Formats: sequence, C-alpha cells, structure tokens
Amino acid sequence: MIVGGYSLHLYCSRTNPEHGFDEFPHQFTGETGQKCRAKARICGWKLDMRSLTAVCPKCARKAAKRAAQAKEGAE
Repeated sequence: MIVGGYSLHLYCSRTNPEHGFDEFPHQFTGETGQKCRAKARICGWKLDMRSLTAVCPKCARKAAKRAAQAKEGAE
C-alpha cells in the first residue's frame, strides 16, 4: 500500500496588530499541494506562488475594502 499526503501551514505575511498570538498557523491537508492551496483559497487566503507569500482572510478583506474605497474616490 502506498500512502501520500501534503500539508500546508500558512502564516500571514502582513504585519497586523490585530493578529492574535495563537492565530497561526492555519493548516490545510490534501492529496496534492494544489488541493491544499485550493482549500486555503476557499477559506479566503490570498496566495502568491511567485513571491511565496500568503495573506490571511482578515488582511485580504481589509486590502479589498481599501481598494474599493480608493476606486470610489477616484471616480
């Protein structure tokens, strides 16, 4: 029998005073790395494979909100 698996432990790349001490890591498991990343993205994580950074859902929502406000201000 062959058994395999993948485990992804994510820490937010952003410095945010709202992050709790015990908030990270977030762990995702699956048969492949692609499946683990898909699970993380479904939970709201923003992953950049080129720069090897991860942004947690809390910080990603804040960034999206700031971008929307900036867009409204530009119009």
